[in-house]
Amino acid sequence: NELKSILDNNYINCLGFTRVFEELLERVNIECVIVPRKTQNNDEELRFIKLDAHVRIITHIVDNDYNINGYYISDPTWDNNVKENFPRRGVAAFWHAHQLVMAPITNKAFIKKNHIKAYVLISKHSDGRLIANVMKYYGLGSVAGSTSTNAKGASLTLLKKLENDNTLIGITPDGPKGPKNVAKLGAVQLASLSNTPIILIAYDFKDKWTFNSWDKMFLPKPFTKGVLVIGKLLHIPQNLTDEQKEIERKRFEDELNKICDIATKKIGTYE
Repeated sequence: NELKSILDNNYINCLGFTRVFEELLERVNIECVIVPRKTQNNDEELRFIKLDAHVRIITHIVDNDYNINGYYISDPTWDNNVKENFPRRGVAAFWHAHQLVMAPITNKAFIKKNHIKAYVLISKHSDGRLIANVMKYYGLGSVAGSTSTNAKGASLTLLKKLENDNTLIGITPDGPKGPKNVAKLGAVQLASLSNTPIILIAYDFKDKWTFNSWDKMFLPKPFTKGVLVIGKLLHIPQNLTDEQKEIERKRFEDELNKICDIATKKIGTYE
């Protein structure tokens, strides 16, 4: 009854859901603690007395398969404060093969609920225009161009849009013709010139169709399971030399491939 009341009123009880999460973690022997909290000085055990802020949980994760050993803040009701945590401006980067699933998933997860205006750099080729129409259906705008054609004009348009808050620019750094999963300089230069972070995005699905294209573009099959991975924000320095640009380009490429590997490895564990 309590859960039904919460859902009916469109209200999320962060303390209640966090305690449920704590119980689940303890059952699988994952060390965790709820924050914030205050304790009684005369009691050896930590007791909850007053919770006067949004409640989260700190977990100690050790996973040798993913080379993880550290403390992480988890928020079981993360959508309650996603407006505070999600970047208000930035360059969202994902490989060309992920284009077909990027729009519906990210629109639902981040863009719509945060009232963000999003634009995707898409080539002028016929396949690019087809994808632009798909983006439009999901509320995303498009800018015609690429790193090889109309590069200067497209870059100026994107920089102008990034002057406004609540704006994300989506870029496929290996487009429009590859090589697959090899980044060009466009995203790095745009992030550097606009002084905004690069947001790394990757997906994978248990069952999917893979097209016979240079990028092996894929489309998930109905009712399959999927994984969405958001990487750490990449902050690109300004006023880079050519040598520094190449260093940042390679760092960006490696980080994007890394989260793709994480998504693929994770989806392989699903039954």
